[in-house]
Amino acid sequence: MAIPAMRIAAPEPGRSPSDEGLHPHAPGLASWSESFFWDFCDLEGQTGGHCRLSLHPVEERAWLWLLLQRGDEWVLIEEPRLPITALAARLFGLSFAWDPHEPLHAGVLRVEGVGRAGAGPRASRLLSLGAELALRGLGPLHSPPGSRVQGSDGAAYEATHYEQAAAYSGRVRIGDVDWRFDGFGHREHSWGPRGYRHEWDLLTLHAPDRHWRLSATAVAGAGRFETGTLQSDQLHAVSSLELDLQPCGDGLTSWSGSVSARAADGSELAGELEEISAAEIDHSHAPEVPAHSLLRRALVRLHPKRSLRRRKSAAAPPLVGWLETHRVLA
Repeated sequence: MAIPAMRIAAPEPGRSPSDEGLHPHAPGLASWSESFFWDFCDLEGQTGGHCRLSLHPVEERAWLWLLLQRGDEWVLIEEPRLPITALAARLFGLSFAWDPHEPLHAGVLRVEGVGRAGAGPRASRLLSLGAELALRGLGPLHSPPGSRVQGSDGAAYEATHYEQAAAYSGRVRIGDVDWRFDGFGHREHSWGPRGYRHEWDLLTLHAPDRHWRLSATAVAGAGRFETGTLQSDQLHAVSSLELDLQPCGDGLTSWSGSVSARAADGSELAGELEEISAAEIDHSHAPEVPAHSLLRRALVRLHPKRSLRRRKSAAAPPLVGWLETHRVLA
C-alpha cells in the first residue's frame, strides 16, 4: 500500500519539540498522569493494534498496554501496576521505547513482552508479541486549549494534550508469526490530572486520504461534550457530531451504532459501525479510588450510508479504525 508523503507543518502555537518528552507534574496531585497512546490498523480491517503508556509520577507507578489483532485472534499485554522505573530498566520481560527522531513529525515505537490471547485458536494461551513501527505525521498536531493546575508547592502547571493522524509501517509479531505492517492511525500525548470516573467514546476512522478522530465525553453534572478533527488535505475541526451507540449481545461487551459527522470544510461522514474484534482492558486501577469500570477497545469498520454516495458511482469503501468505550459501573 502506498503511504502518502508526510506533509510537514508548523506545530500548534505553544507546542515545541520538547513536548515529545515528559512535562513537569503538579506535586501532591495523585491523579496526575502523563499518557502516550498509539493506535493503528490496515485499511482491510485484518490487523491492527493499540499501545498505551501512562505514567503516574506522584504515585511512582506506570501502566502499559499493547493490544494486537490479526484475523480472528487478538492478544493483550496488560500491565497496569508497574513501578515507574520498570520500563527504563527492562524489567518483568517488558521492553518499551519511543524514539521521536523528528520531534512532532516522525518517530519509532518499539514494544515487546508476553500477553494472553483473548480470542482465536490460541485463546487463553500466553504468547510473546511485539511491534516495531515507524510513524510519520500526516499533518500538524492538534492541541486544544489547556489549563493550569496548582500543585502542593503553590505553583501552576500546564495540563493539556496533543494528537496527530499518522501513517505507520514496520513489523508486528504474535508468537512465531511475524508480518509486515502498513497502515494508518492516530497518536496522542496528554499530561495533567485525570479523574477517570466519567464516560467516553473515542472513534478513529481511516481511508487513504481521510483520517477522522471523534470523541464524545459525558461528565456527571456538566453535560456531554463532542469534539473531533478531520485530517485530509488540511486539518479541519469537526463542526457537528452524532455518535449513537447501543449495547447488544449481553449489553456490556458488544456495541452497534451509527455515526454522523461534518467537518468545517464541508466533508461529511455517516454510516453504520461494524465491530470486527474487541477486547476488554482492566481500568479498575486508574482512578484514585480503585473501582471497576468497563473499558473496551474494538477494531471497527464503518459502512457509509448510501445517501451520501453519488449516483452512478461506485459504492464508497468502508473506513476502518478503533472504537474505545468507557462505562462507569455501579
